[in-house]
Amino acid sequence: MKVIVLGAGIGGLTAAHELAKRDIQVVVYERNDRVGGLARSKYYTQDKKTYPVEYSWRVYGTGYKNLQRVLKEIPLREDQDKSIFNNLLRVATYIFPRFDRPEVILSPEYKTQGSAWDLSSQEKLQMIDKMFYCITMSRTRMDSMDKLKWKDFCEDLSGEAKKYMVRMWGPVLGMDPSYMSFPVVARIVGVVFGGFLSTAGALYLMKKPTNDGWFDEWVAYLESKGVSIQTQHALRDIRIKDGKVSGVSVYDVEQDSEVEDTADYYVLGLSVEALAKIVEAHPDLKKIPELHNSIPLAKVSRQVQLSVQIFLDQTVIYPTHQPPILYLPDSPWAIIIEPQELVWGKTYSTDPRVKSVWSVGICQTDEPGILIKKSFNECSQEEIRQEVWAQIKRSYAQANIKTESGEKVSEQHEVLFYMWDSFKYNPYTKLMEIWEPKFSNNAASLQYQPSSSTSVSNLFFATGYTKTDRFIYSMESAAEAGTNCVNKILEVSGTRQPKTKKYPFKLPVSILKPLIWIDAGLFKLGLPHMGDMLPNSLWMMGGYACLLCLVFAGVVWGFAQVLFLVNYQYVST
Repeated sequence: MKVIVLGAGIGGLTAAHELAKRDIQVVVYERNDRVGGLARSKYYTQDKKTYPVEYSWRVYGTGYKNLQRVLKEIPLREDQDKSIFNNLLRVATYIFPRFDRPEVILSPEYKTQGSAWDLSSQEKLQMIDKMFYCITMSRTRMDSMDKLKWKDFCEDLSGEAKKYMVRMWGPVLGMDPSYMSFPVVARIVGVVFGGFLSTAGALYLMKKPTNDGWFDEWVAYLESKGVSIQTQHALRDIRIKDGKVSGVSVYDVEQDSEVEDTADYYVLGLSVEALAKIVEAHPDLKKIPELHNSIPLAKVSRQVQLSVQIFLDQTVIYPTHQPPILYLPDSPWAIIIEPQELVWGKTYSTDPRVKSVWSVGICQTDEPGILIKKSFNECSQEEIRQEVWAQIKRSYAQANIKTESGEKVSEQHEVLFYMWDSFKYNPYTKLMEIWEPKFSNNAASLQYQPSSSTSVSNLFFATGYTKTDRFIYSMESAAEAGTNCVNKILEVSGTRQPKTKKYPFKLPVSILKPLIWIDAGLFKLGLPHMGDMLPNSLWMMGGYACLLCLVFAGVVWGFAQVLFLVNYQYVST
């Protein structure tokens, strides 16, 4: 059996990984000069000095069980007894530097006072009401609300509450706060609602630049298993004959030539915009529903999440012992920062001036800045630089974050401000353009997302935007999709090899499942959510708590009666 994997992102490489474990012949084609998709990193060279840069900042959830399983199966070349999972560092420290007021810190080291958030009791209750509404909703009702934007669901919240209930979710989930889908955020709210009370508040960070710590090791492992990985090979066409894929045409960038290849099964691990372009150019591919859907999906899910690396000539000192993740809640561009040198243990730059490395994500596309007064997609690179520094400096002004010399952090300590090279400012349109946009689970995107299998019997999907239990576009959903894809191939091929175990997505607040079951029944009857039939969801929560207390009291009473009867019979005899 031979399988061709088109695209070497996390989904495609997971599929190759699972196939290679079963000694199945695999060829992987990737359009870029390195693997990793939108998770990849590289080294930028300027004046003969190198600097580590990433397509985007990233975190690894502690609940990413499917991804963790894969990482634990990839041995490190320097120590075969360790795996990629050993290259992850667990952190649970979050700093929220704010405009013109002190920062808020969430960390096991600190006991944050509720008053530090500057939220009134009414605002907090409204936020809890929204969260409780989400975690008591059935999946069928959620899916029916795909066209609803999360920001519209939170429209009645105050401006301060929206900073944490709407804008913050953009950087946290890698989505655009203005367009993200209600069902996606509602599911994740369930995790966070129960998570910060347990372990989901913690995250993992990679202890090296991503390709150094993960993808280079993965490529070496896959190639040792016989997988052929061909970079700089871009898919041009998928040939369909008699209802099946009969072959693919791939463009070899280095040789400037077309390559024809065939296999028994084909796996699509391409970004949605790359697939959409191919489908649009070939009318026969538009006849396949799952491929045709890539065209509207690419439009509705498009997100321009700007990635920037800032290199500083001073060590930055933070008020925590653990490496923090910083989110700037008052930043109109929804800025999030990872201080990489604290996680990596060094800067990985050959420039001796570099002491600190920030990976910066800019997630809000349509809000004007505080200095340039334009949204970032209307700014040139220099304007973006000035605006990013303006928002950081104002956020850090009253925060206990300083350089090693005791100064406030500013652009005067900047060695390099690097913007990922997929982004280019067009002086004619006066817009920031990108040939490699990020996928975002925006409102109305669910209806177009593909499943692992397609109507073409030997064609499968293994991407982060494939429908999975995780639901949201993420590294975990890509790993799950790659696993699902291979399990489907094993099923249709008739092989007797065992399928890979999949870890389903589970909400941590299982005590609320009866309310979810009730809502599923209400939805089936065409009735609204219980939270809509009461003044707010807190009434439902209070009533449910009372019911649980009555049930518990009834169980205790019943148990006491049994003990009494047993004791009475014993005494009588």
